[in-house]
Amino acid sequence: GITGHILICGSVEGLDVLLLFLRLFHAKDVYLVVMDLAEPPEYILELEIPHLIFVKGDPQCRGDLVRCNISHASKVILLSDPYSHEDLIEKADTSTLMTYLDVRTMARHAQVLTELVHEPNLKFFRKGHTPWLSQNPQIKRRLVG
Repeated sequence: GITGHILICGSVEGLDVLLLFLRLFHAKDVYLVVMDLAEPPEYILELEIPHLIFVKGDPQCRGDLVRCNISHASKVILLSDPYSHEDLIEKADTSTLMTYLDVRTMARHAQVLTELVHEPNLKFFRKGHTPWLSQNPQIKRRLVG
């Protein structure tokens, strides 16, 4: 299996920008593995980004994380889905936070970046983690790592 890869869990509007950004700042031979329940968008495939792998799976399923060789990932990026709970924004981060707990036990040596959409959820992360404000104009998001 692959090792030292970057695992991206979930989908995001502007995935192409994220992937191109990661490719720009990481060695060309580092694999980018995207796990999502949805099929990869055609426009992403047309970019022909080197060493890009799509895996159909659910980051909340430990078996799917194992299929992505999470224990050997160098970085894991967990993306929130703010649109699954549009009526109650406080719940938007629930699955992301639960997945974070699994990832921390399965990928002890990986750097984990977690996107959160509800500001009070930042308290779940110990001091010393740095939040970055996402550029999503529709909803204020934070990426904590």
